Amino acid sequence: LDALGHEIVSSGLDTSEAVVLIDDYFRRLPPGGQYFRLLRDYPWLLEKLIAPVLLSPTMTSLLQQSPHIIDRYLEHQTSVDEELDTTIVFSISDYEQRLENLRRVANEELYLRYSHFFEGNTPSRDLQEQLTQLAEQLLQASVTLACNEMQLDQPPVSVVGFGKLGTRGMMPKSDLDLVYLCQSMEEHVLASQFASRLNTVVNTPMREGRVYELDTRLRPSGQSGSVTISLASYRQHQFERAHTWSHLALVSARAVAGDFDIGTQFHEIKAEILCRPRDVQQFKYDCAKMLQRVRDQRIEAVAADQFSVKLRPGGLFELEYVLSCL
Repeated sequence: LDALGHEIVSSGLDTSEAVVLIDDYFRRLPPGGQYFRLLRDYPWLLEKLIAPVLLSPTMTSLLQQSPHIIDRYLEHQTSVDEELDTTIVFSISDYEQRLENLRRVANEELYLRYSHFFEGNTPSRDLQEQLTQLAEQLLQASVTLACNEMQLDQPPVSVVGFGKLGTRGMMPKSDLDLVYLCQSMEEHVLASQFASRLNTVVNTPMREGRVYELDTRLRPSGQSGSVTISLASYRQHQFERAHTWSHLALVSARAVAGDFDIGTQFHEIKAEILCRPRDVQQFKYDCAKMLQRVRDQRIEAVAADQFSVKLRPGGLFELEYVLSCL
């Protein structure tokens, strides 16, 4: 109780509000008293749990989905790759259990990284790098899991990441903007089946949530059509039909998982597109026109003292767009 009282005072919240938040968290723990005994035997765990419950809705949602996160602080710390490659994901034959285990690892690793940042031990830019690296590791594990399930020796696609994943700037609760590329139209059917299976592995909601939410609308067909595209078709689209905004999105793109050779060829296409001669004045006009559309549709004025760093005038969304233009 003394430890709880200290955490409530440190949070700066109204006492009754803080008690309601803590009570809500404890009510969601599995029955049986296991976690209460852990907190009794290891009081320092309260520092890892109660402050986030009071101050971080993102961390609280992870705790509610995955109360076993508490155990992670008492176990011998292993690398993410060890967790994914050995006993956690691929040592069992049940497909659904593999998906659950993948989500368990994701939630635990996310919480550990958030916790280090929350406690002031990780600078914000380092956190972004760590979250990006974790996303790549979990994606590659998902690719391997999909290959195993489809009995494939190697993935028939390269997974290309855009946005925060592409710029290595993943943030808490960032989704993954992905495009799937295959070598040729001859492999398109298999590649589309694989991409669909990969989406299931990563994005299907289960007991412990999703690994990540996915957004595949940056493919040439948008929300309609196949989720995969061949390298030749992608190149043709970018050169013959894509508008300036598509090329701006391409600035952040990079291959993050899947077939290495296809990924290398994608980067060659990207360089060819971005380095081609342009009408500079037309390009500036297109950029300004799109920026105005962004401001009209996405940006909202907020009070000077309101903490909103993304979708405000002069915020991160505008900044990242202007950097892509440059």
